Amino acid sequence: VFLLLRFTTGFFSWCECEEVCPAGSEAGSDDCERVCDQGANCYAHDAFTAFILASLLEECLKYLAIRRITFASLVVDAQSLFIYSACGALGFATVENVLYVLSGGMKVAILRAVLSVPLHMSTGLLIGCSLGFRRFLSTPVRCPLVLVTPVLVHGFYDIFLFWGSRLGGPWGAIGLLLGCATCILGWVRVRAQILQLEAVVPQTDVRPLIWQGTVRPPTVLCLPCCWAKPEEGVERRLADDGKAYTYQEFLTYFGDEDGARAWRQAGPAPLPTRPVPVAMLGRPQGAVTGRHE
Repeated sequence: VFLLLRFTTGFFSWCECEEVCPAGSEAGSDDCERVCDQGANCYAHDAFTAFILASLLEECLKYLAIRRITFASLVVDAQSLFIYSACGALGFATVENVLYVLSGGMKVAILRAVLSVPLHMSTGLLIGCSLGFRRFLSTPVRCPLVLVTPVLVHGFYDIFLFWGSRLGGPWGAIGLLLGCATCILGWVRVRAQILQLEAVVPQTDVRPLIWQGTVRPPTVLCLPCCWAKPEEGVERRLADDGKAYTYQEFLTYFGDEDGARAWRQAGPAPLPTRPVPVAMLGRPQGAVTGRHE
């Protein structure tokens, strides 16, 4: 739909600002003035671009990448999920930065390094933290609710920059400050969610778990692999009876305080083995060692 709008109606070229130069002056000189359409339709156009074309679509792409890894067995603690979420967001930001810098030069590179990269990382962490509550605390989390805060943070950041640039003069600096404030608020929210998860989920070294076969080792082509279902990927830990339970089940049985303490002290449950195919039943015992997430 967006490509159709672009090539048939020129949607993305609507309300673009123009550089007006006096007769005899070259484009880009100090005599030239930047003129922008101040119509309400142009401000609506900026809002649509900020919240839909930029924010919603980009955060959906990040969600798909981060959701893919969230429920993998390799994610054994909250810190690992934070790292994977940041990598997913920064991977997207890298591609976007290359496209902008190639057309805008070093000035654009510096501005994006200071502003856009932290923004993308904060929204990626917001997505990862929200999914972490489902992964580790078995809290029901739906995709639209996961995307609300990142989309709003990203959208308001963009709209402040767009409107400040369109108004010109001191409004450009005001829009920049408001964009920075939005990014900071996003990071405050990230910090609060990180503290919530780290208070419950202990830091775990994944390498011994990989050697023991409790956790499946990473693969080179992670994205095309099987998409783990939330029910299968919810963290379960071993209780004293040798059975695996979720965080909510620990709280239900032991109570809030004792359950949280027992959860932190419990070890991850081992992965279930794959069923043996009929064609392999005649092979020697131990020939089948595959495990799944």
